[in-house]
Amino acid sequence: MSPLDVPKLDAVCEDLCQRAGLAIPTSREAIRVWELSGVQRLTLADGHTVIVKYAKAPFLGEAQALRAAAAAGVPVPAVHAATNYDNRLVMIMEDLGEPVCEPDDVDGAAAAAALHQTPIAPGSLPVWGEAQLADIPSSAIALLTGLRADGRLTTAADLLRPLDLLARDAPRLAAGAETPPFGVVHGEFHPTALHIGSAGTRVIDFAMAFVGPGIFDLAAWQGTRQPPDPARLDNQLHAYIHAGGNPHVFDPRGGQPAAVWALAWHRLWSTAWFLRLAASADDDADDVRVEQIIRRQTTSAASLLGNCRPRPWPRIQGRDRVS
Repeated sequence: MSPLDVPKLDAVCEDLCQRAGLAIPTSREAIRVWELSGVQRLTLADGHTVIVKYAKAPFLGEAQALRAAAAAGVPVPAVHAATNYDNRLVMIMEDLGEPVCEPDDVDGAAAAAALHQTPIAPGSLPVWGEAQLADIPSSAIALLTGLRADGRLTTAADLLRPLDLLARDAPRLAAGAETPPFGVVHGEFHPTALHIGSAGTRVIDFAMAFVGPGIFDLAAWQGTRQPPDPARLDNQLHAYIHAGGNPHVFDPRGGQPAAVWALAWHRLWSTAWFLRLAASADDDADDVRVEQIIRRQTTSAASLLGNCRPRPWPRIQGRDRVS
């Protein structure tokens, strides 16, 4: 059994469907499965379909985040029932069907403006405020140094210098992190986080939600596989305000324009996430991909914040979970 497998998943799904007043599932069809989570479509005895999503740490809070967003009026898929079983989250959700079109930057801005109205229950989500962001470069250095001491990421030594330069100035560079909008952040706010279907637009995939600078969601939208584009983000911030988003989203932070600050710190946050993921892995099977990702994230962030010149990164295949 792999670490993601859920023992007795059929029985767990049947129990959850009964709790939600749904018909008994008769079959499961895989939609997407990766190392830490899986999504399958359940066909029920009455012919209706629902989605079962299951995940292991660190993605155990998605049901709570979805319910909080729904209570705030954010358009999200309904959670019919959820449970923590065998150290995994298992939830039965509304089946949105197939999307009818792809979202654009304006769609993303409008969805983010709605999302950032979500109230926060104290202690319900991890917090990334000014102090936590300022600690990211030092934490990344410690994680990278530890991995290298174990014989992993052996060709990433050159990344320690830009991280060290960022760590020295991190308190100043992180200043203003709690400038509004500060609250629920999606965590993976890419175009794939919006589902535009026959019933309208829904925000999906809240597995990495946290409390932090809302501007991170707009910075995440353009991804990190290409060099950061502050001008594109500036345009999206105008659309965000037009959709009802907080106008302080344009306020400078850390001595930088809002777009530059957000793109840099989102990439540093992503670097730390991938390093923590690598440190928690039992082997080095994914280390080449992790090094490629953290190299481009770190060099982009350092270039944006003026601490070092970026060097080209190789293109990689496959989806970066938080890129």
